[in-house]
Amino acid sequence: MPEPKAELETDEADSIDISDAEDPTEQEEDRGTSEAVSVGDDPPVVTPVTETVLTMLTSIQDGSVVVQPPYQRRVFWDRRKKAALIESLFLGLPLPLFYLADARMTVDGETVRSREVVDGQQRLASLTDFYRGTLTIPDDSVVEEIRGKSYSALRPSLKQAFKDFKLSSATLPIAPRADKFELFRRLNQQSTVLSDQELRNAVHHGRYLTFLKANADRLKPKLRVTETEWSRMKDVEYLTRLLAFERAGYQGFPNKRLNKFLNDEMKAGELESDSDHRRRLARVEKALQRAEWVFGDLRFRPYRIKDTGFDGEWARQLNRALMEVQVWTLIDHARYGFTDSSSFDSAVKSEKNEIVEMARRLH
Repeated sequence: MPEPKAELETDEADSIDISDAEDPTEQEEDRGTSEAVSVGDDPPVVTPVTETVLTMLTSIQDGSVVVQPPYQRRVFWDRRKKAALIESLFLGLPLPLFYLADARMTVDGETVRSREVVDGQQRLASLTDFYRGTLTIPDDSVVEEIRGKSYSALRPSLKQAFKDFKLSSATLPIAPRADKFELFRRLNQQSTVLSDQELRNAVHHGRYLTFLKANADRLKPKLRVTETEWSRMKDVEYLTRLLAFERAGYQGFPNKRLNKFLNDEMKAGELESDSDHRRRLARVEKALQRAEWVFGDLRFRPYRIKDTGFDGEWARQLNRALMEVQVWTLIDHARYGFTDSSSFDSAVKSEKNEIVEMARRLH
C-alpha cells in the first residue's frame, strides 16, 4: 500500500481503558452548558408533597408522569439494586425525594399537563418492575416475607402496604426546556454514578443526539460495546468520539480535555444537516468495517511487551484511544493515494497480515 501522508501519534499515558471512567483529575470542568436561568425578584419556593406508590405508578401508566424524558439516562440498575430498593420500602425506610418538572403533552389533539422525572428514574423503574411482575426478589433477601417473590405472590396485606407506601415528590414549575437540563445537571453533577456521557445526554439533547443514540445502538457489535457499557451510554460516547475525530482530526484534540472535545462535537453536530450526519457516519462506519477486516478480534486491543525480553501478547482489554487511532487511520482512502474507496478496501484486505504485524511492532 502507498505510504500515508500523515501519521497518528498516541501517548500511552493518554490511553483510555474500556473499564475506566473519564478521569476527573485530567479533565477541565465543562461549565456553562445550559442557558442562564433567571429567578426574578420572587424566587420560586417548591414544597414537597406526599403521594403513594400506587398513585405514582398509576400516573406513570396513564402517561401523566414521564419516567424517561429524552434528557434522561438509560435505566441501568441491576436486579440486586432494584431489589434492595424494594427491601427498603418493606423495612419502612423513607425513599429520597423524587424531583419532577412541569411539562405538557398532547392527548387527542388537546394539550394537557404532565410531569417529567428529573431525578428518581432508577427508583421509579424499580417500583414499576416489581409491581408489574418483571422483578423477583432474590431468595436471600433480608426481608423474609418477600424472599423469592414477585408482587403477585405477596400476601394481600403486603401488597396493600406496597401500594400505600408514602413517597415524597417535588414538582418544579419550570417551563423552558433548557432549565430542566440545568436542573438535571445540577442534581447529578456530583453523583458518583452519573457518567459524563449521561450528563451530555441531558445537556445537549437535540436532533444530533437522537441520531447518535439510534446509530450507536445499531453499531454496538462494531464498537464492541458490552451490555454494561450500553446501559451507561458508553456506545453513544464512543460513536461521538469517532465522529469528533472524523471532523477535527487528531490535531484538533485538546490535550486531556475529552469533555470539551465531545461537547464541541455535540454543538457542531446540532448545526449540521441530516445529510451531513449520514455522510460523516458512513465514513466512520466504513472505517470500523475496515478495522474489523484487518484486526478481527484483535481490533482495539494493544500489543503488550512483557517486562523481560521482546515477547509480548495482545491485551484482553480494549483500549478506546487505540480504537480512535485505528478508525482515523482507516477512514480516508485519499490519504494513502487511492482514488476510490473500493480499491482501498481491496488493498486493506490483501495486506491485512502486514498491517497487523506493523501494528504489533509499533506497540
